[in-house]
Amino acid sequence: MSKLKTSAHLSLFHRDGALYVYHDLIGYVLEMDKRVYALMRAFDVAQEPASVIAESGFHEVEGQTFVETFREHFCLVSEDYDELTALDELCPVWTPWAIHYAPSEDQVELGIKDRDSGKVFFQKLNALDSRLWNLSCGQLTISQIAAQLSQGLVAEKGDPGMLERVRAKVRTLTHSSRQLLKLVSEPLQGTELPHFARSSMPYERVSDDSKLDEILKPLDDVVDVRAYHKETIKDANEQFEVEETTLSHMFRNPHTALRGKTYGGRFAEQLVGQGLLRENCQMVEVGGGVGWFSRRFIEGLRESYPELEAGLSYRILELAPALAASQRVVAGEATGGKVSTVEGDALAMPFDDDSLDLLISNEMIGDLPTARVLCKDGVFVGPDGSEDSPGPRAIKDFDLKCKDAGEDFWLNTGAYDFLREIRRVVKPGGAAVLTEFGEKWAYPIPSTHLDHREFSIHFGHMVAAAEKLGFSASVVNIMRFLQFDKELHVLSTTRTSFEVLRELFRTRSTTFEKIAYTEAMFTDLCVEAGLEMRWISPLEWQPLGKRVLGLKPKEFKVLVLVPPIKRKKQKRVLEL
Repeated sequence: MSKLKTSAHLSLFHRDGALYVYHDLIGYVLEMDKRVYALMRAFDVAQEPASVIAESGFHEVEGQTFVETFREHFCLVSEDYDELTALDELCPVWTPWAIHYAPSEDQVELGIKDRDSGKVFFQKLNALDSRLWNLSCGQLTISQIAAQLSQGLVAEKGDPGMLERVRAKVRTLTHSSRQLLKLVSEPLQGTELPHFARSSMPYERVSDDSKLDEILKPLDDVVDVRAYHKETIKDANEQFEVEETTLSHMFRNPHTALRGKTYGGRFAEQLVGQGLLRENCQMVEVGGGVGWFSRRFIEGLRESYPELEAGLSYRILELAPALAASQRVVAGEATGGKVSTVEGDALAMPFDDDSLDLLISNEMIGDLPTARVLCKDGVFVGPDGSEDSPGPRAIKDFDLKCKDAGEDFWLNTGAYDFLREIRRVVKPGGAAVLTEFGEKWAYPIPSTHLDHREFSIHFGHMVAAAEKLGFSASVVNIMRFLQFDKELHVLSTTRTSFEVLRELFRTRSTTFEKIAYTEAMFTDLCVEAGLEMRWISPLEWQPLGKRVLGLKPKEFKVLVLVPPIKRKKQKRVLEL
């Protein structure tokens, strides 16, 4: 094998102890650890692969596998390889978040999110760049695009500089600071993009890889974001319009998918229908978001079950001061004081024992502490080697089955502690209903798109822990629980494409809210903004059961908990 060298067009990013290499010419993203990255950088001066692998500390086969992967993704190239001219036979294609408004082939407004500053803006392209952009739809190679542009401009017909101009423009659009184009090796068949073309790089850039030991910081052994909620959240509306997406927020208004009902209103109906919400109910919602869920919940009860609403006491327990302030206005004032907010911690609720008839929590338990666990020689320990760390202790306390977990995994320990608190405050014969993202048998995984850490929920373990505490527990999919129309087509976005669409409508003095848009709803908003929907691309419409905005509703579950009618009596011990 000839000598290989590291590509001169790579950018490095990091998050939670992992490194990510982004190919600035093509758009490939590779995740790796520090040792694998060092192997790649060993080729900064052209080297024979065998000699580098021999000195790397990797087993020969393992090292060869890494080198081949680097070659396949053009992170390592031959010594005499011209990286720029080699791109001429690749096809540029728009990324899913490359939102643009194109009334004609030579008029394009391109939405851009600067990945380094986070700024989102629209740029009006000149006629030549507009045509180049419209031709970059995955069907033509760079050389073919240059040929078409050259022929299309009489003054520059046959211009030998056109190819270089196209190369340069494409390079700016594929670069990690923009990520608007990716390059594919073959013309696209249909509309389905290769997986790598759907992958962005939103993490922090590494400007100096000589300081990796200082930069690489893995997740804490116990991830606890309660301080984030208390101190970092400043604007309730922006938190749920930009930072995080929740089902209850995007369906806060009456929606076709719920047959004209709101998420909160339908939730109330389901609780009544299942006999979980009864007369003179003492109810608490833990983690109330902006306040829309509770407001719509009360409005739904007033419309369908006024006698139940009249006797209902509805309190929100909220940790974040900014959210509590919003709830007092959006829910409290709007319902005439029917909803009140108490500030406090879900893991130390300020309520008396056996004082609540009903407790609900929407998409909150993923924010509770999550602990890392290691399995060493069949023994579960924390990263500190102790069997008394939060994770191993939870396994013992709740008799959790973790043999299928692997050597390094996470447990929703805060959620189990929350179950203890629920058991304390909910009356015998009452109920609790919790919703969150997760699967019945999948271990918690951290979110990758938020500015804070949330984890998915292992609902199998939640059921086991609940039953250990004496609850009767059942899990159902949120789509079934609320009877969503899962076949209804709605707008699917990424975090970036939503931000760019928001900016597009802002430039037309129109608010693009975070709601589940049908095509009809989106068309109406375009009319209000003076935009033609047919000129906005790329837009993706998917069945609600598959995806809505950035969420997959089918992956959200509802955990229904019913404590026993009577508590076990404590045995008295008499000392003689």
